[in-house]
Amino acid sequence: MPSPDHQAYRAGLRAWCPTHGREPDVAAQLARYGNALVVLWDLDLAPARPVLQACYAPDPRGGDPWDPLVMLRCLLLAVLVGQPSLNDWVADLKANRVLRVLAGLPGEDAPGVGTCY
Repeated sequence: MPSPDHQAYRAGLRAWCPTHGREPDVAAQLARYGNALVVLWDLDLAPARPVLQACYAPDPRGGDPWDPLVMLRCLLLAVLVGQPSLNDWVADLKANRVLRVLAGLPGEDAPGVGTCY
């Protein structure tokens, strides 16, 4: 049984893909990134939350921190699509809504280069 976090990720994909999946540019990208989608669909990252959360400051300064599972999924997606450069990956995320959706990023927002490092 998938964790609630993973169920929420899947629900986001289920809501977005039927709505936008027939758009020509989106359909082509979903086909291109289909293998990555299958991996992320099946990979429940919730067991990693305690380990990842321990890496975050208990009292963060500045803005709210990104969800550690979203950040891990984002970095895994970079590996799955073959993007070795974090600088280029952040640019790809900001320019490509399909990659943002596959990473589980909310809306038009994407992490910065410093956040990925």
